[in-house]
Amino acid sequence: RVTFPIPGQGLPPEERQVILDLIAEAKADGLCTERACEVLGLSPRTVQRWQASVQSLPALAAAPPAVSRPRPYNALTASEAAVVIALIQSPKHADASCRELALALHTGPVPTYVSHVTVWQYERALNCNGPRGRQVVQSRNRTAPDTDWVNGPNQLWDWDITYLHTREPRVFLYLYSLLDHWSRKNIAWRISTQLISDEVQTLWDHGLINEGLLDQPAQTWPKSLSDRGAQMRSRSTVTYFQKLGIPQLFSRPRTLNDNPYIESHF
Repeated sequence: RVTFPIPGQGLPPEERQVILDLIAEAKADGLCTERACEVLGLSPRTVQRWQASVQSLPALAAAPPAVSRPRPYNALTASEAAVVIALIQSPKHADASCRELALALHTGPVPTYVSHVTVWQYERALNCNGPRGRQVVQSRNRTAPDTDWVNGPNQLWDWDITYLHTREPRVFLYLYSLLDHWSRKNIAWRISTQLISDEVQTLWDHGLINEGLLDQPAQTWPKSLSDRGAQMRSRSTVTYFQKLGIPQLFSRPRTLNDNPYIESHF
């Protein structure tokens, strides 16, 4: 059956007239109006109303006029809109988010009170709603860590932390493991009840001692490869590696293949 338009939306006058012509042709061939309406998926009362409107008041068959919506009382004026557009397109605020732009409008030389949603709508209309601020910085560091240069042991060490279940519910131990990227040797490992940066530093201290690297120049010490977990990027951990002169390499978020050896180790 033909599906009738959704409620609240009538058919255009030309389509109504086509349907009425089809029903008239069907009646001329011997089909009753009710059966023709059933085939078309229409109510006979609807067809009768269309016929009456066409016969008595042809003007009613015309399309309804477009409804003009009144302008909101709080809509931006032309001058205010110009200020918003100028701020969005200014190079000084190229990396500012819509919230920062709204705040800049509020605290500017000519205070203009505009919500961040309105600023975002203008950004979208101007095709300027791409990544801004911190999102731009994050999107630039989505490349895989370079490990093709590794051609021997103790050049790059992989490390990670995993949970160990205990007999008590919601109580875990934490396994810290350090692997050599080239030989897959387990350089050092620790089990702790705490998930803190001090355990990471102790793990690396034991690894350097186990491999006898403390007597070697710091420039020959291995680099670090890990994921972007909280303990890997905490201020204490970053400061520790900076003091030792060990560069940190990070895998991409939710990309296990960037550091596959330590991931498969667990």
